[in-house]
Amino acid sequence: MCYLPKKHLIGAVCALLLLSHVAPAQPVSPQPSQIEDETVVLSPFAVQERADLGRYQASQVSSGTRVRMDLMESTQSISVVTRELIEDISADRVLDAAKYSAAITENTSPHLQNRMTVRGFQSNGVTLDGFRIALSFAPNQDPVVIDRMEIVKGPNAIISPSGVPGGLVNNVTKKPHFTGNKGYVSYQAGRWDANRMEMDANYVVLKDKLAMRLVGSYQDSTRYEEYGYRSGWTVMPMLTWRASPSTEVTVQFQGFNEWILSPWSPPISVYARGRTNVRIQEGLPRDFGISPDADINDAGYYSRLSVNTKITDRLSMRVAGNYVNVKYKGQYVLAAPDFEVVSVDQLTGEWVWDGVTFNDNPAYITDGARVHEHGRQANFQNDFAYEFEGPSWKSKTVAGYALNWRGVYPRPSPSFEPNPNTYDLVAGERIPAGYTLRNTWGAGSASRNHDSQYYLYQVVNLLDDKLVLSGSLSYNEYASARQNYTSGARTKDTISTTLPAAGIVYKVTPQLSAYYGYSEQGVPDGPDFSNGVPHHVESSTQHEVGVRVRLADGKLYATLAYFDLKISDVYMWDLRNYTAPIPDPLYPAIKSDRTVDGVEFEFTWSPTPQLSFVGNIAHNKNRDGDGMQFANIADDSAAIWASYAFSDTGPLAGLRIGIGADYLGERAGTTHRWTTPPLGFTPVRIQPSFYVPSRTLVNASANYRINKHWSAQLNVTNLTDEDYIMGANGRGIDMGTPINARLTIRYDF
Repeated sequence: MCYLPKKHLIGAVCALLLLSHVAPAQPVSPQPSQIEDETVVLSPFAVQERADLGRYQASQVSSGTRVRMDLMESTQSISVVTRELIEDISADRVLDAAKYSAAITENTSPHLQNRMTVRGFQSNGVTLDGFRIALSFAPNQDPVVIDRMEIVKGPNAIISPSGVPGGLVNNVTKKPHFTGNKGYVSYQAGRWDANRMEMDANYVVLKDKLAMRLVGSYQDSTRYEEYGYRSGWTVMPMLTWRASPSTEVTVQFQGFNEWILSPWSPPISVYARGRTNVRIQEGLPRDFGISPDADINDAGYYSRLSVNTKITDRLSMRVAGNYVNVKYKGQYVLAAPDFEVVSVDQLTGEWVWDGVTFNDNPAYITDGARVHEHGRQANFQNDFAYEFEGPSWKSKTVAGYALNWRGVYPRPSPSFEPNPNTYDLVAGERIPAGYTLRNTWGAGSASRNHDSQYYLYQVVNLLDDKLVLSGSLSYNEYASARQNYTSGARTKDTISTTLPAAGIVYKVTPQLSAYYGYSEQGVPDGPDFSNGVPHHVESSTQHEVGVRVRLADGKLYATLAYFDLKISDVYMWDLRNYTAPIPDPLYPAIKSDRTVDGVEFEFTWSPTPQLSFVGNIAHNKNRDGDGMQFANIADDSAAIWASYAFSDTGPLAGLRIGIGADYLGERAGTTHRWTTPPLGFTPVRIQPSFYVPSRTLVNASANYRINKHWSAQLNVTNLTDEDYIMGANGRGIDMGTPINARLTIRYDF
């Protein structure tokens, strides 16, 4: 027998090693690499795509279980965004491309931290090659480093046991390849979100043995809002060494330094309530920016190492490591009117205006903060996969562990005293830089988090691949330590959770499959002892059913899915704390649930080599325990993009055009707790003070290949020049960018 401590290695790995010595069965045939003429034995951790599928088509992913999987056999929705789509739309943000997958939409602060909504949950982070960057102040990920995006919908305890319940966007980065010395340089010019240079160069140092690649970008662009800009660079050198036909080592170093000035959301009209007067404050220009001082700087680096090898014909191993070092400096400016016209009816929770009170020229009171933090993160993953094939069945067993560490250390930095002055923003008075400052901590405490994961995943294909059964178990331990710089108090907490998942896929035909999946996730939260909240795990459970079709030799792929997602052990304030007379002391917080259910449809289709489509439509209902809609989360969304390349002969040879649209439904602008009515009345939930209207944006592109080296691409966003609101943050709103054109000149070598 093999006995190992749980904290060092999952017991299932021992079983895999023992299984590798059983009597031989049918060996797994080596698969030819998509990028090399020589026969290369791919490990099950590497994705292999056919080149003839179509421009936006994909058939395999690795994000769901860390091993290669056919999309038709997944028990939860997984979408793939190809590099071709990223380039066709000239993505400035991860969201620009991800929104063509179902249920990926805009959220608050659209220019910061890759912020987006995934199945009704805000995602503030980014995942690179399976490593979730858990530093909330990490910068926007530059699309130049991304080869493709694999979007996993819903809880997934293997790749992200403590991540966002709605799912994650795993950015698969570019890697060196052995197809030869090639690459490109490009320059993009335009009025907003442009003035950008990119490069991507691959060099084969030793044929079939060693390849190097360098990608990078530099951008110095202005944004539509007054004072707004983005300036900085990203560079990622890397190398891949093939130690043998079955062993590959890749090392990447990604450095960045980015400055963003994204002025805090300008104020909404003081008359805005419900669906009335939802617009920027009267008298302010549409591109209004509060202050030229609300800038943010992220600087640091990521470094990654991965080793993929086949130990035997059946047993493969993956070892991967990641280290992040980020320094963050930022300052924020807030402005609120000296008095609001609308108010809450304490008996109904509705926002009302008496029609008599006016504030046509509000003076604005300012406040703000500066933050200076240093974050470090380290991750290690070790996975084993054992493949076994019988006469009419096959089996894949995957086991592994992951160790993660994260530390966030605020530095002493000045923070703004509340400014007693008021400013007439309509008259052109801007908030000056001369604040009264004090030396204090920009954030109140430092934190260190350690967590470990041990998992086992099993999938069995039966009846000549007609029936696919799968299940997994993930054991996770979380440990956190905090130090309060004000009081000097130190706290430590440890908690654990075991997360199962299971699913079944039935292939009615090779082109049509139906599936059911159950998955769980656990996010550590708290403690907040002052409000009676212990250190606990917010548990997420999801049931998902769906059907998939793959027709025309893979050139049409579509998924229709229904999901029911529930988050338990969410703590909310006790209703009695809002009932007059207010109790002293207050009652502790109570447990509640959050529910989301929805329907999604998405497809990719290449009916001809010249024509390609990608699109989706989604409806979900995301509510808290009182049935209230969350801020900035729409129930409905849809998007579609079409691309057509003219034939190689004729007057339009070399031209590719694209056009698309994305729709986002109405969203609540704010959420609140309860009213505090007079004695004898029951508190009610406060309704959103306003709703962000729905909007539809149309974008277009045209790419002309001048010759084998030179090409030019024109991208036009918001083609119909729609006047819309991107997102809301309290009583502040971000206005959308008007029609905008960007021209890219590219040289391929």
